[in-house]
Amino acid sequence: MSNLLTIGSRNATAVLDPSGNNTGNYTAVFDPASVAVGWTQYEVYQIVVQVPLLMGLVGWTVYNGLHVWDAFQSSGFATWEAAGETPLTVDSGETVWFYFDEMVMNSPNNNPPPLVTMWLQVNLDIAKRK
Repeated sequence: MSNLLTIGSRNATAVLDPSGNNTGNYTAVFDPASVAVGWTQYEVYQIVVQVPLLMGLVGWTVYNGLHVWDAFQSSGFATWEAAGETPLTVDSGETVWFYFDEMVMNSPNNNPPPLVTMWLQVNLDIAKRK
């Protein structure tokens, strides 16, 4: 059994893709500066994505750095929990990307952005303090 320390949640509102990998679409970014975890590694044990209802059914792909981790689609709220599954393990220098299959419109009233919340923990048996 792992020795886990929960370290709370982090939120990101999707913006016009800054990565160049999802041009013209919404992307939510959890980079090392915004996550601000003082450990060499952390785990994501729950994810909540809020997709504005007027956007309809929207798909997105989650990347851990350069690697695809999972993909989803939803309208409204979508959740993922690691209960009984392996959590998403992120090295402290990596960025977690949520690439949405939804174009950013010129007016925020036309197409409001998705909001992503990740709940984090540290496995104290593996991670070290930075």
